[in-house]
Amino acid sequence: MTDDRLRALLEERMRAALRQPGRAGIPLRPDQDAPAPLSTRQARLWFMIRLVPQAAAYNLPLVIRLRGAQEEFLVEAVRRLAARHQVLRSVFAEGPVAVVRDSVPVRVVDCEDLEAELAAETGRPFALESEPPLRATVFRVAPGEHVLALTFHHIAMDGWSEEVVLRELFEPSAPPRLQYADFAAWETADADPAWWVERLQGLPPVLELPTRGPRPAVADWTAGEVPVAIPARVAEQVRRAAARAGCTPFMVVLAAWQVLLGRLAGTDDVPVGVPEAGRHHPDLEELVGFFVNMLVLRGDLSGAPTGRELLERVKEGALEAFAHAEVPFEQVVEALHPERGLGATPLFQVSLSVLDRPKLDRQDAELVHVPTAMAQFDLSLDLVSTADGGYAGELVFRRDLFDEPVVARWGAWFVRVLDELTADLDRPIADLDPLTALDREELLDWGRGAALEVTESVVARILAHPRDRVAVVGPSGAELTYGELVEHATRLAGGLADAGVARGDAVGVCLPRDEYVPAVLLGVWLAGAAYVPLDPEHPQERLAWVAADAGVKVVVTRKGVATMPGVLVIDADEPRAVRAVEAPDVDDLAYILYTSGSTGRPKGVEITHANIATLVAAIATRPGFGPDDVMPAVAPLGFDASTMEIWAPLALGGRCAVIEREVAVDGRALGERMTAVGGTAVFLTPTSLRLLLAAGWKGDPRLRVWAGGEAVDPGLVRDVRPLVAEMWNAYGPTETTSISVVHRLEEGSAPIGRPMDGEHVRVMTADGRLALPGVVGELWIGGGGVARGYRNRAFDGCYRTGDLVRWRPDGLLDYVGRRDHQVKIRGHRIELGEIEAVLREHQDIADAAVIVQGDTLAAYLTPATVSGEEARAHLSRWLPDAMIPRRWASLDALPLLASGKVDRSALPRTLLLHDTSTALSTEAEHLVADVWRAVLDVQEISATDDFFALGGHSYSATQVAALLREALGCRVPIRMVFDLPVLADFARALEELLEGETA
Repeated sequence: MTDDRLRALLEERMRAALRQPGRAGIPLRPDQDAPAPLSTRQARLWFMIRLVPQAAAYNLPLVIRLRGAQEEFLVEAVRRLAARHQVLRSVFAEGPVAVVRDSVPVRVVDCEDLEAELAAETGRPFALESEPPLRATVFRVAPGEHVLALTFHHIAMDGWSEEVVLRELFEPSAPPRLQYADFAAWETADADPAWWVERLQGLPPVLELPTRGPRPAVADWTAGEVPVAIPARVAEQVRRAAARAGCTPFMVVLAAWQVLLGRLAGTDDVPVGVPEAGRHHPDLEELVGFFVNMLVLRGDLSGAPTGRELLERVKEGALEAFAHAEVPFEQVVEALHPERGLGATPLFQVSLSVLDRPKLDRQDAELVHVPTAMAQFDLSLDLVSTADGGYAGELVFRRDLFDEPVVARWGAWFVRVLDELTADLDRPIADLDPLTALDREELLDWGRGAALEVTESVVARILAHPRDRVAVVGPSGAELTYGELVEHATRLAGGLADAGVARGDAVGVCLPRDEYVPAVLLGVWLAGAAYVPLDPEHPQERLAWVAADAGVKVVVTRKGVATMPGVLVIDADEPRAVRAVEAPDVDDLAYILYTSGSTGRPKGVEITHANIATLVAAIATRPGFGPDDVMPAVAPLGFDASTMEIWAPLALGGRCAVIEREVAVDGRALGERMTAVGGTAVFLTPTSLRLLLAAGWKGDPRLRVWAGGEAVDPGLVRDVRPLVAEMWNAYGPTETTSISVVHRLEEGSAPIGRPMDGEHVRVMTADGRLALPGVVGELWIGGGGVARGYRNRAFDGCYRTGDLVRWRPDGLLDYVGRRDHQVKIRGHRIELGEIEAVLREHQDIADAAVIVQGDTLAAYLTPATVSGEEARAHLSRWLPDAMIPRRWASLDALPLLASGKVDRSALPRTLLLHDTSTALSTEAEHLVADVWRAVLDVQEISATDDFFALGGHSYSATQVAALLREALGCRVPIRMVFDLPVLADFARALEELLEGETA
């Protein structure tokens, strides 16, 4: 800003003051004793008090310790002060109006516990309709020593008034010409808020600082505070930097505060509330009362400015704001109509106050600090100058949002940012580092798992186990020993070698789920190849595309479940001779697993034997697994969880129990099977756990549950943890070999935890910096579990997950959500962009958007003539069932943002669920429809509706079966819902089931 611009702004500020009406003097009210109207500021505060009547947030304590025989003097000083200022002895009645009383009572009491009694006295709310806004108590704390506790309500007091009070208590002077009520009657409400409306337009409703948990709908406002001290050395740097930048020390402090807040909230748009005296007429300088106005100073940190450039922005913004300070904050709020609620203050939630040290020039008196009992904002930095040239004060915070150790750390970070900013104004603010070397080392240490050295593959371990030990149990109860497992595998390896499979080749596996699954996979490895899971339930077109992309020339199957044109298909059950084999090297490729891809085609993740060996070695320690353990294998081969379910127990000498798919999706059957096979450790998605609970599962005191594949919530922990021996959160994407971060859960919270042995993690900001503890960032994972890369595309040493997490104060990671449009639905990781891309391939679909509604997918299509049934049929040719949206809408056009991107928040939530319908007819159809309505919360249901198209899924299918079982008194298989999802078909089968029960 040029000197001319600065001079112009100051002149405008002076002209604004000169434009005030009654410049020659504020007139007195004709009847000084008549009830007085409230000022604009008082009226808004009166409203807030009525909204939360018991809050002590607006109590302003002023406490003075005096030595000597001062008791009578203090009582008289308070009475004299109240007599001089009517506002201190007024009560506030409906209207609202201020009614003047004769005096303010002063209590004199003996004191035994000063700290406790001060807290009680200064923290007690006012009943303003019956008591004046000043309470005065003289405490006798020792012979010749007294403490005067004055508790003011903000409706009659502000920071400037404190100086007036301190002066008048000890230096009696002539009565003031005016009273606060004269100001209230004189002030005008014609200030124009237009500048503020333009300045604050588009302000986010809340500055999203990293809170302990979700922001409560109704704020508690109970305050905590931590001390903050700016050393004299740093304060001197502040003054020098201000001089060099042509601004004030306050502006420098504000800039540093906004830099830190921006880092904590992950934003470049940082509004901070600052108090402005509000005494725009010289007649008001000696009055006690509520004059202060709050100005919203909107910080702009965008564009990677240097410290000098930021100070220029802050200076210009502050000067402009102070030039428009005559507009009351209340009027700005009314003009902007911001989103309102009882959980946060409007327009800003963080404040800054920098004041001169209060003056009390007496040898026999000193001010006593009283901790703030109730907060006015989420976070307030209040500083005063100190005698040594520094600053001292407090960070006041809401206890329902933040923990004290976290806020204390923020205070230290602020001082460090201020120090670095003022030390070099030409340094980019992005380079300012709040962390000390100790902080940084602690952060890095949190992200390091213990070192692991992998020297052999899991195959070598399997070959070394006792041959007579049971290795695998199938769905029928049939068992394979380790000797039989290896024998079957070596026979298949020979057959693959005869078919031309060489080391490093990719071999497709398309198998029924039984005890021979691990043997087939092991056989592929013993042939030196990597396996590629091909789910027999997936569309033929998708399987063909995956096989071609992976370079599969041979597919292994059993019982004729797969036919692949153009690919050699080998039956694993054909008799073959045993061949001599050797374990693969740890650097060899183990499998290629295809996951959802944003390009419209799945991506093949390449996992090596070293990756699996690292996973197994880590699991042996945390969560823990040994040779006496049994793990049910619930996940399909196309899920990365199958890696740990099969290879952890087999590599560690335990037992793998293969669970067929129809049991895996039936909560009652799954619970029974886990018990029957003697399961001691199981990996289940939260959806599967809810299936178990819905089926009345009683748990198992031997069982250790590893929950993953979806976010684990505290409610699930509460329900599951008492039923099992242990419950673990097991987090990890396919690209890092199933799981990378684990934590043993107890009731109360559900962090994902710390990295496993052999892994290291970092939480990173969007611009590639380490995120501060508590600040949300993207999780990057490195270490022995990170895949080689995608097919034909290597990783560069770490994997950027796209998951948003944050470090807790205890060094555990909390999962927050997704950075992009990748989601998890019932354990399936789904890239919404892939679904949208496949939809757009349909000749009649111009555009498409897919979102998550609850725990189902919803698709929006253009133009409005497109049929949801046609789109569903198209997707079914390419995508597995989990990726097919259940809800559909056809629109003329998708709503767009100004950037041209789809405005997903504006997509209609009422979706077309079916194109044609048939009325319900039979009693069974009406019964089923009633149950579906109760479970799915859908009112309009026809006989041709599909349960899953209405939003049904595995968990809700369990609920349907349970309700029908209760209503009809017979067992209704959950599988029936999956086999017959159309209501009329399901109802007809239900009738047949009932006839069979009664026959």
